[in-house]
Amino acid sequence: MRGNHGYTLLELIATLLVASLLMTLGLPSLTATVRENCVATGANALLAELVEARAAAIGCNCSVAICKSADGTSCSRGATGSWSQNLLTFIDSDHNGTLGSSERVLAVTPPMSCSSLSSNKYLNYVSYNSEGIVNSNGSFFVVANGGIDVSRTVALFSSRVRVCNSHTQKNCSAPS
Repeated sequence: MRGNHGYTLLELIATLLVASLLMTLGLPSLTATVRENCVATGANALLAELVEARAAAIGCNCSVAICKSADGTSCSRGATGSWSQNLLTFIDSDHNGTLGSSERVLAVTPPMSCSSLSSNKYLNYVSYNSEGIVNSNGSFFVVANGGIDVSRTVALFSSRVRVCNSHTQKNCSAPS
């Protein structure tokens, strides 16, 4: 009697059918998880940038600003730039939110590749004074590229920053 050395065609088709069914059911879940992680990473990176800018402002007893930058070397104004581009963090000695020739750059943050950033309040820049207080209360929105179904809100209140899930926390109020 001869032993089996392989699989029958029927066994291979059944295995492929089960594998394709599992992938069809699992792939959308994986895609959603990747989008969630991308937005969470973007929100946390912005949070870290804001916390570092506040710490620098307190540490040097000066004003520190973060502005949007198309080229990574100068601040963009109005519609010429987007918060989804580079972010420049710098000592804003003249308090105008624009990087001057005598002002020192503290950090250049490259854009996130899988999410976009916008703001309802901060048109060109956000800044912290020497006491670590933000120039005005407002929010940033981090949204997954390709749709708004996954998003986070980064809200700034005085000297506090809060990250909220935009879909589960409808009221992203002042941190307690």
